[in-house]
Amino acid sequence: LYSKDIKKSSKELFHLKAIDLPIIENKLEFEDSSDNILLNSQPQSYIRICKPCPSNGQVIAALTNNGNIIIYCNQEPILNLDQNERSLQERLYHSFTWNSEGTCLAVGNEANEVVIFSIDTIAKSYTSKTIKLENTEGWITKISWNDYSLVASSSNNTVYHIDNINQENVQPAIILPPSRFKIIDVLAMEKYILISSCGKLYKLE
Repeated sequence: LYSKDIKKSSKELFHLKAIDLPIIENKLEFEDSSDNILLNSQPQSYIRICKPCPSNGQVIAALTNNGNIIIYCNQEPILNLDQNERSLQERLYHSFTWNSEGTCLAVGNEANEVVIFSIDTIAKSYTSKTIKLENTEGWITKISWNDYSLVASSSNNTVYHIDNINQENVQPAIILPPSRFKIIDVLAMEKYILISSCGKLYKLE
């Protein structure tokens, strides 16, 4: 953790404390890597991204370098999210975000899907719902979710908008077509969607 007092400089940045988040076993360690040569090329797991739960600061979700999403409670791993009956591409995760209530995670895989995991940290269990964005190949690399909608971008720089996630038949819509310009970030807001790419900033209503 770091604390900073912004005064047009990062010189005030200083270290507060370190939080030790132990890594549990890689769920894909013994999977066949013939379809994905990077799968076991880095056998040592480490955390790439972590995000605290909006409603409970003791709960943290973390994405590892080998595509695992681990849920921690009080710095102890309690869940490794998975859909173990599915294919390798559908189980490798590259992006995630919490909903505003801190009860669900939206997770992006390598099959152009967003998986909604409903998490119960007390029972240490979860359920999942899969949303197929489009019948094309692609990694979901960015996700933003608020009280109104969910926005996701894929590795071919297509941006999707997903509304009414709780409905049985969700119909994602393409709001930015594929492009050679890399999507840097997406942000879902109450009235607008902000999308940044190389040299451009989109504001969509």
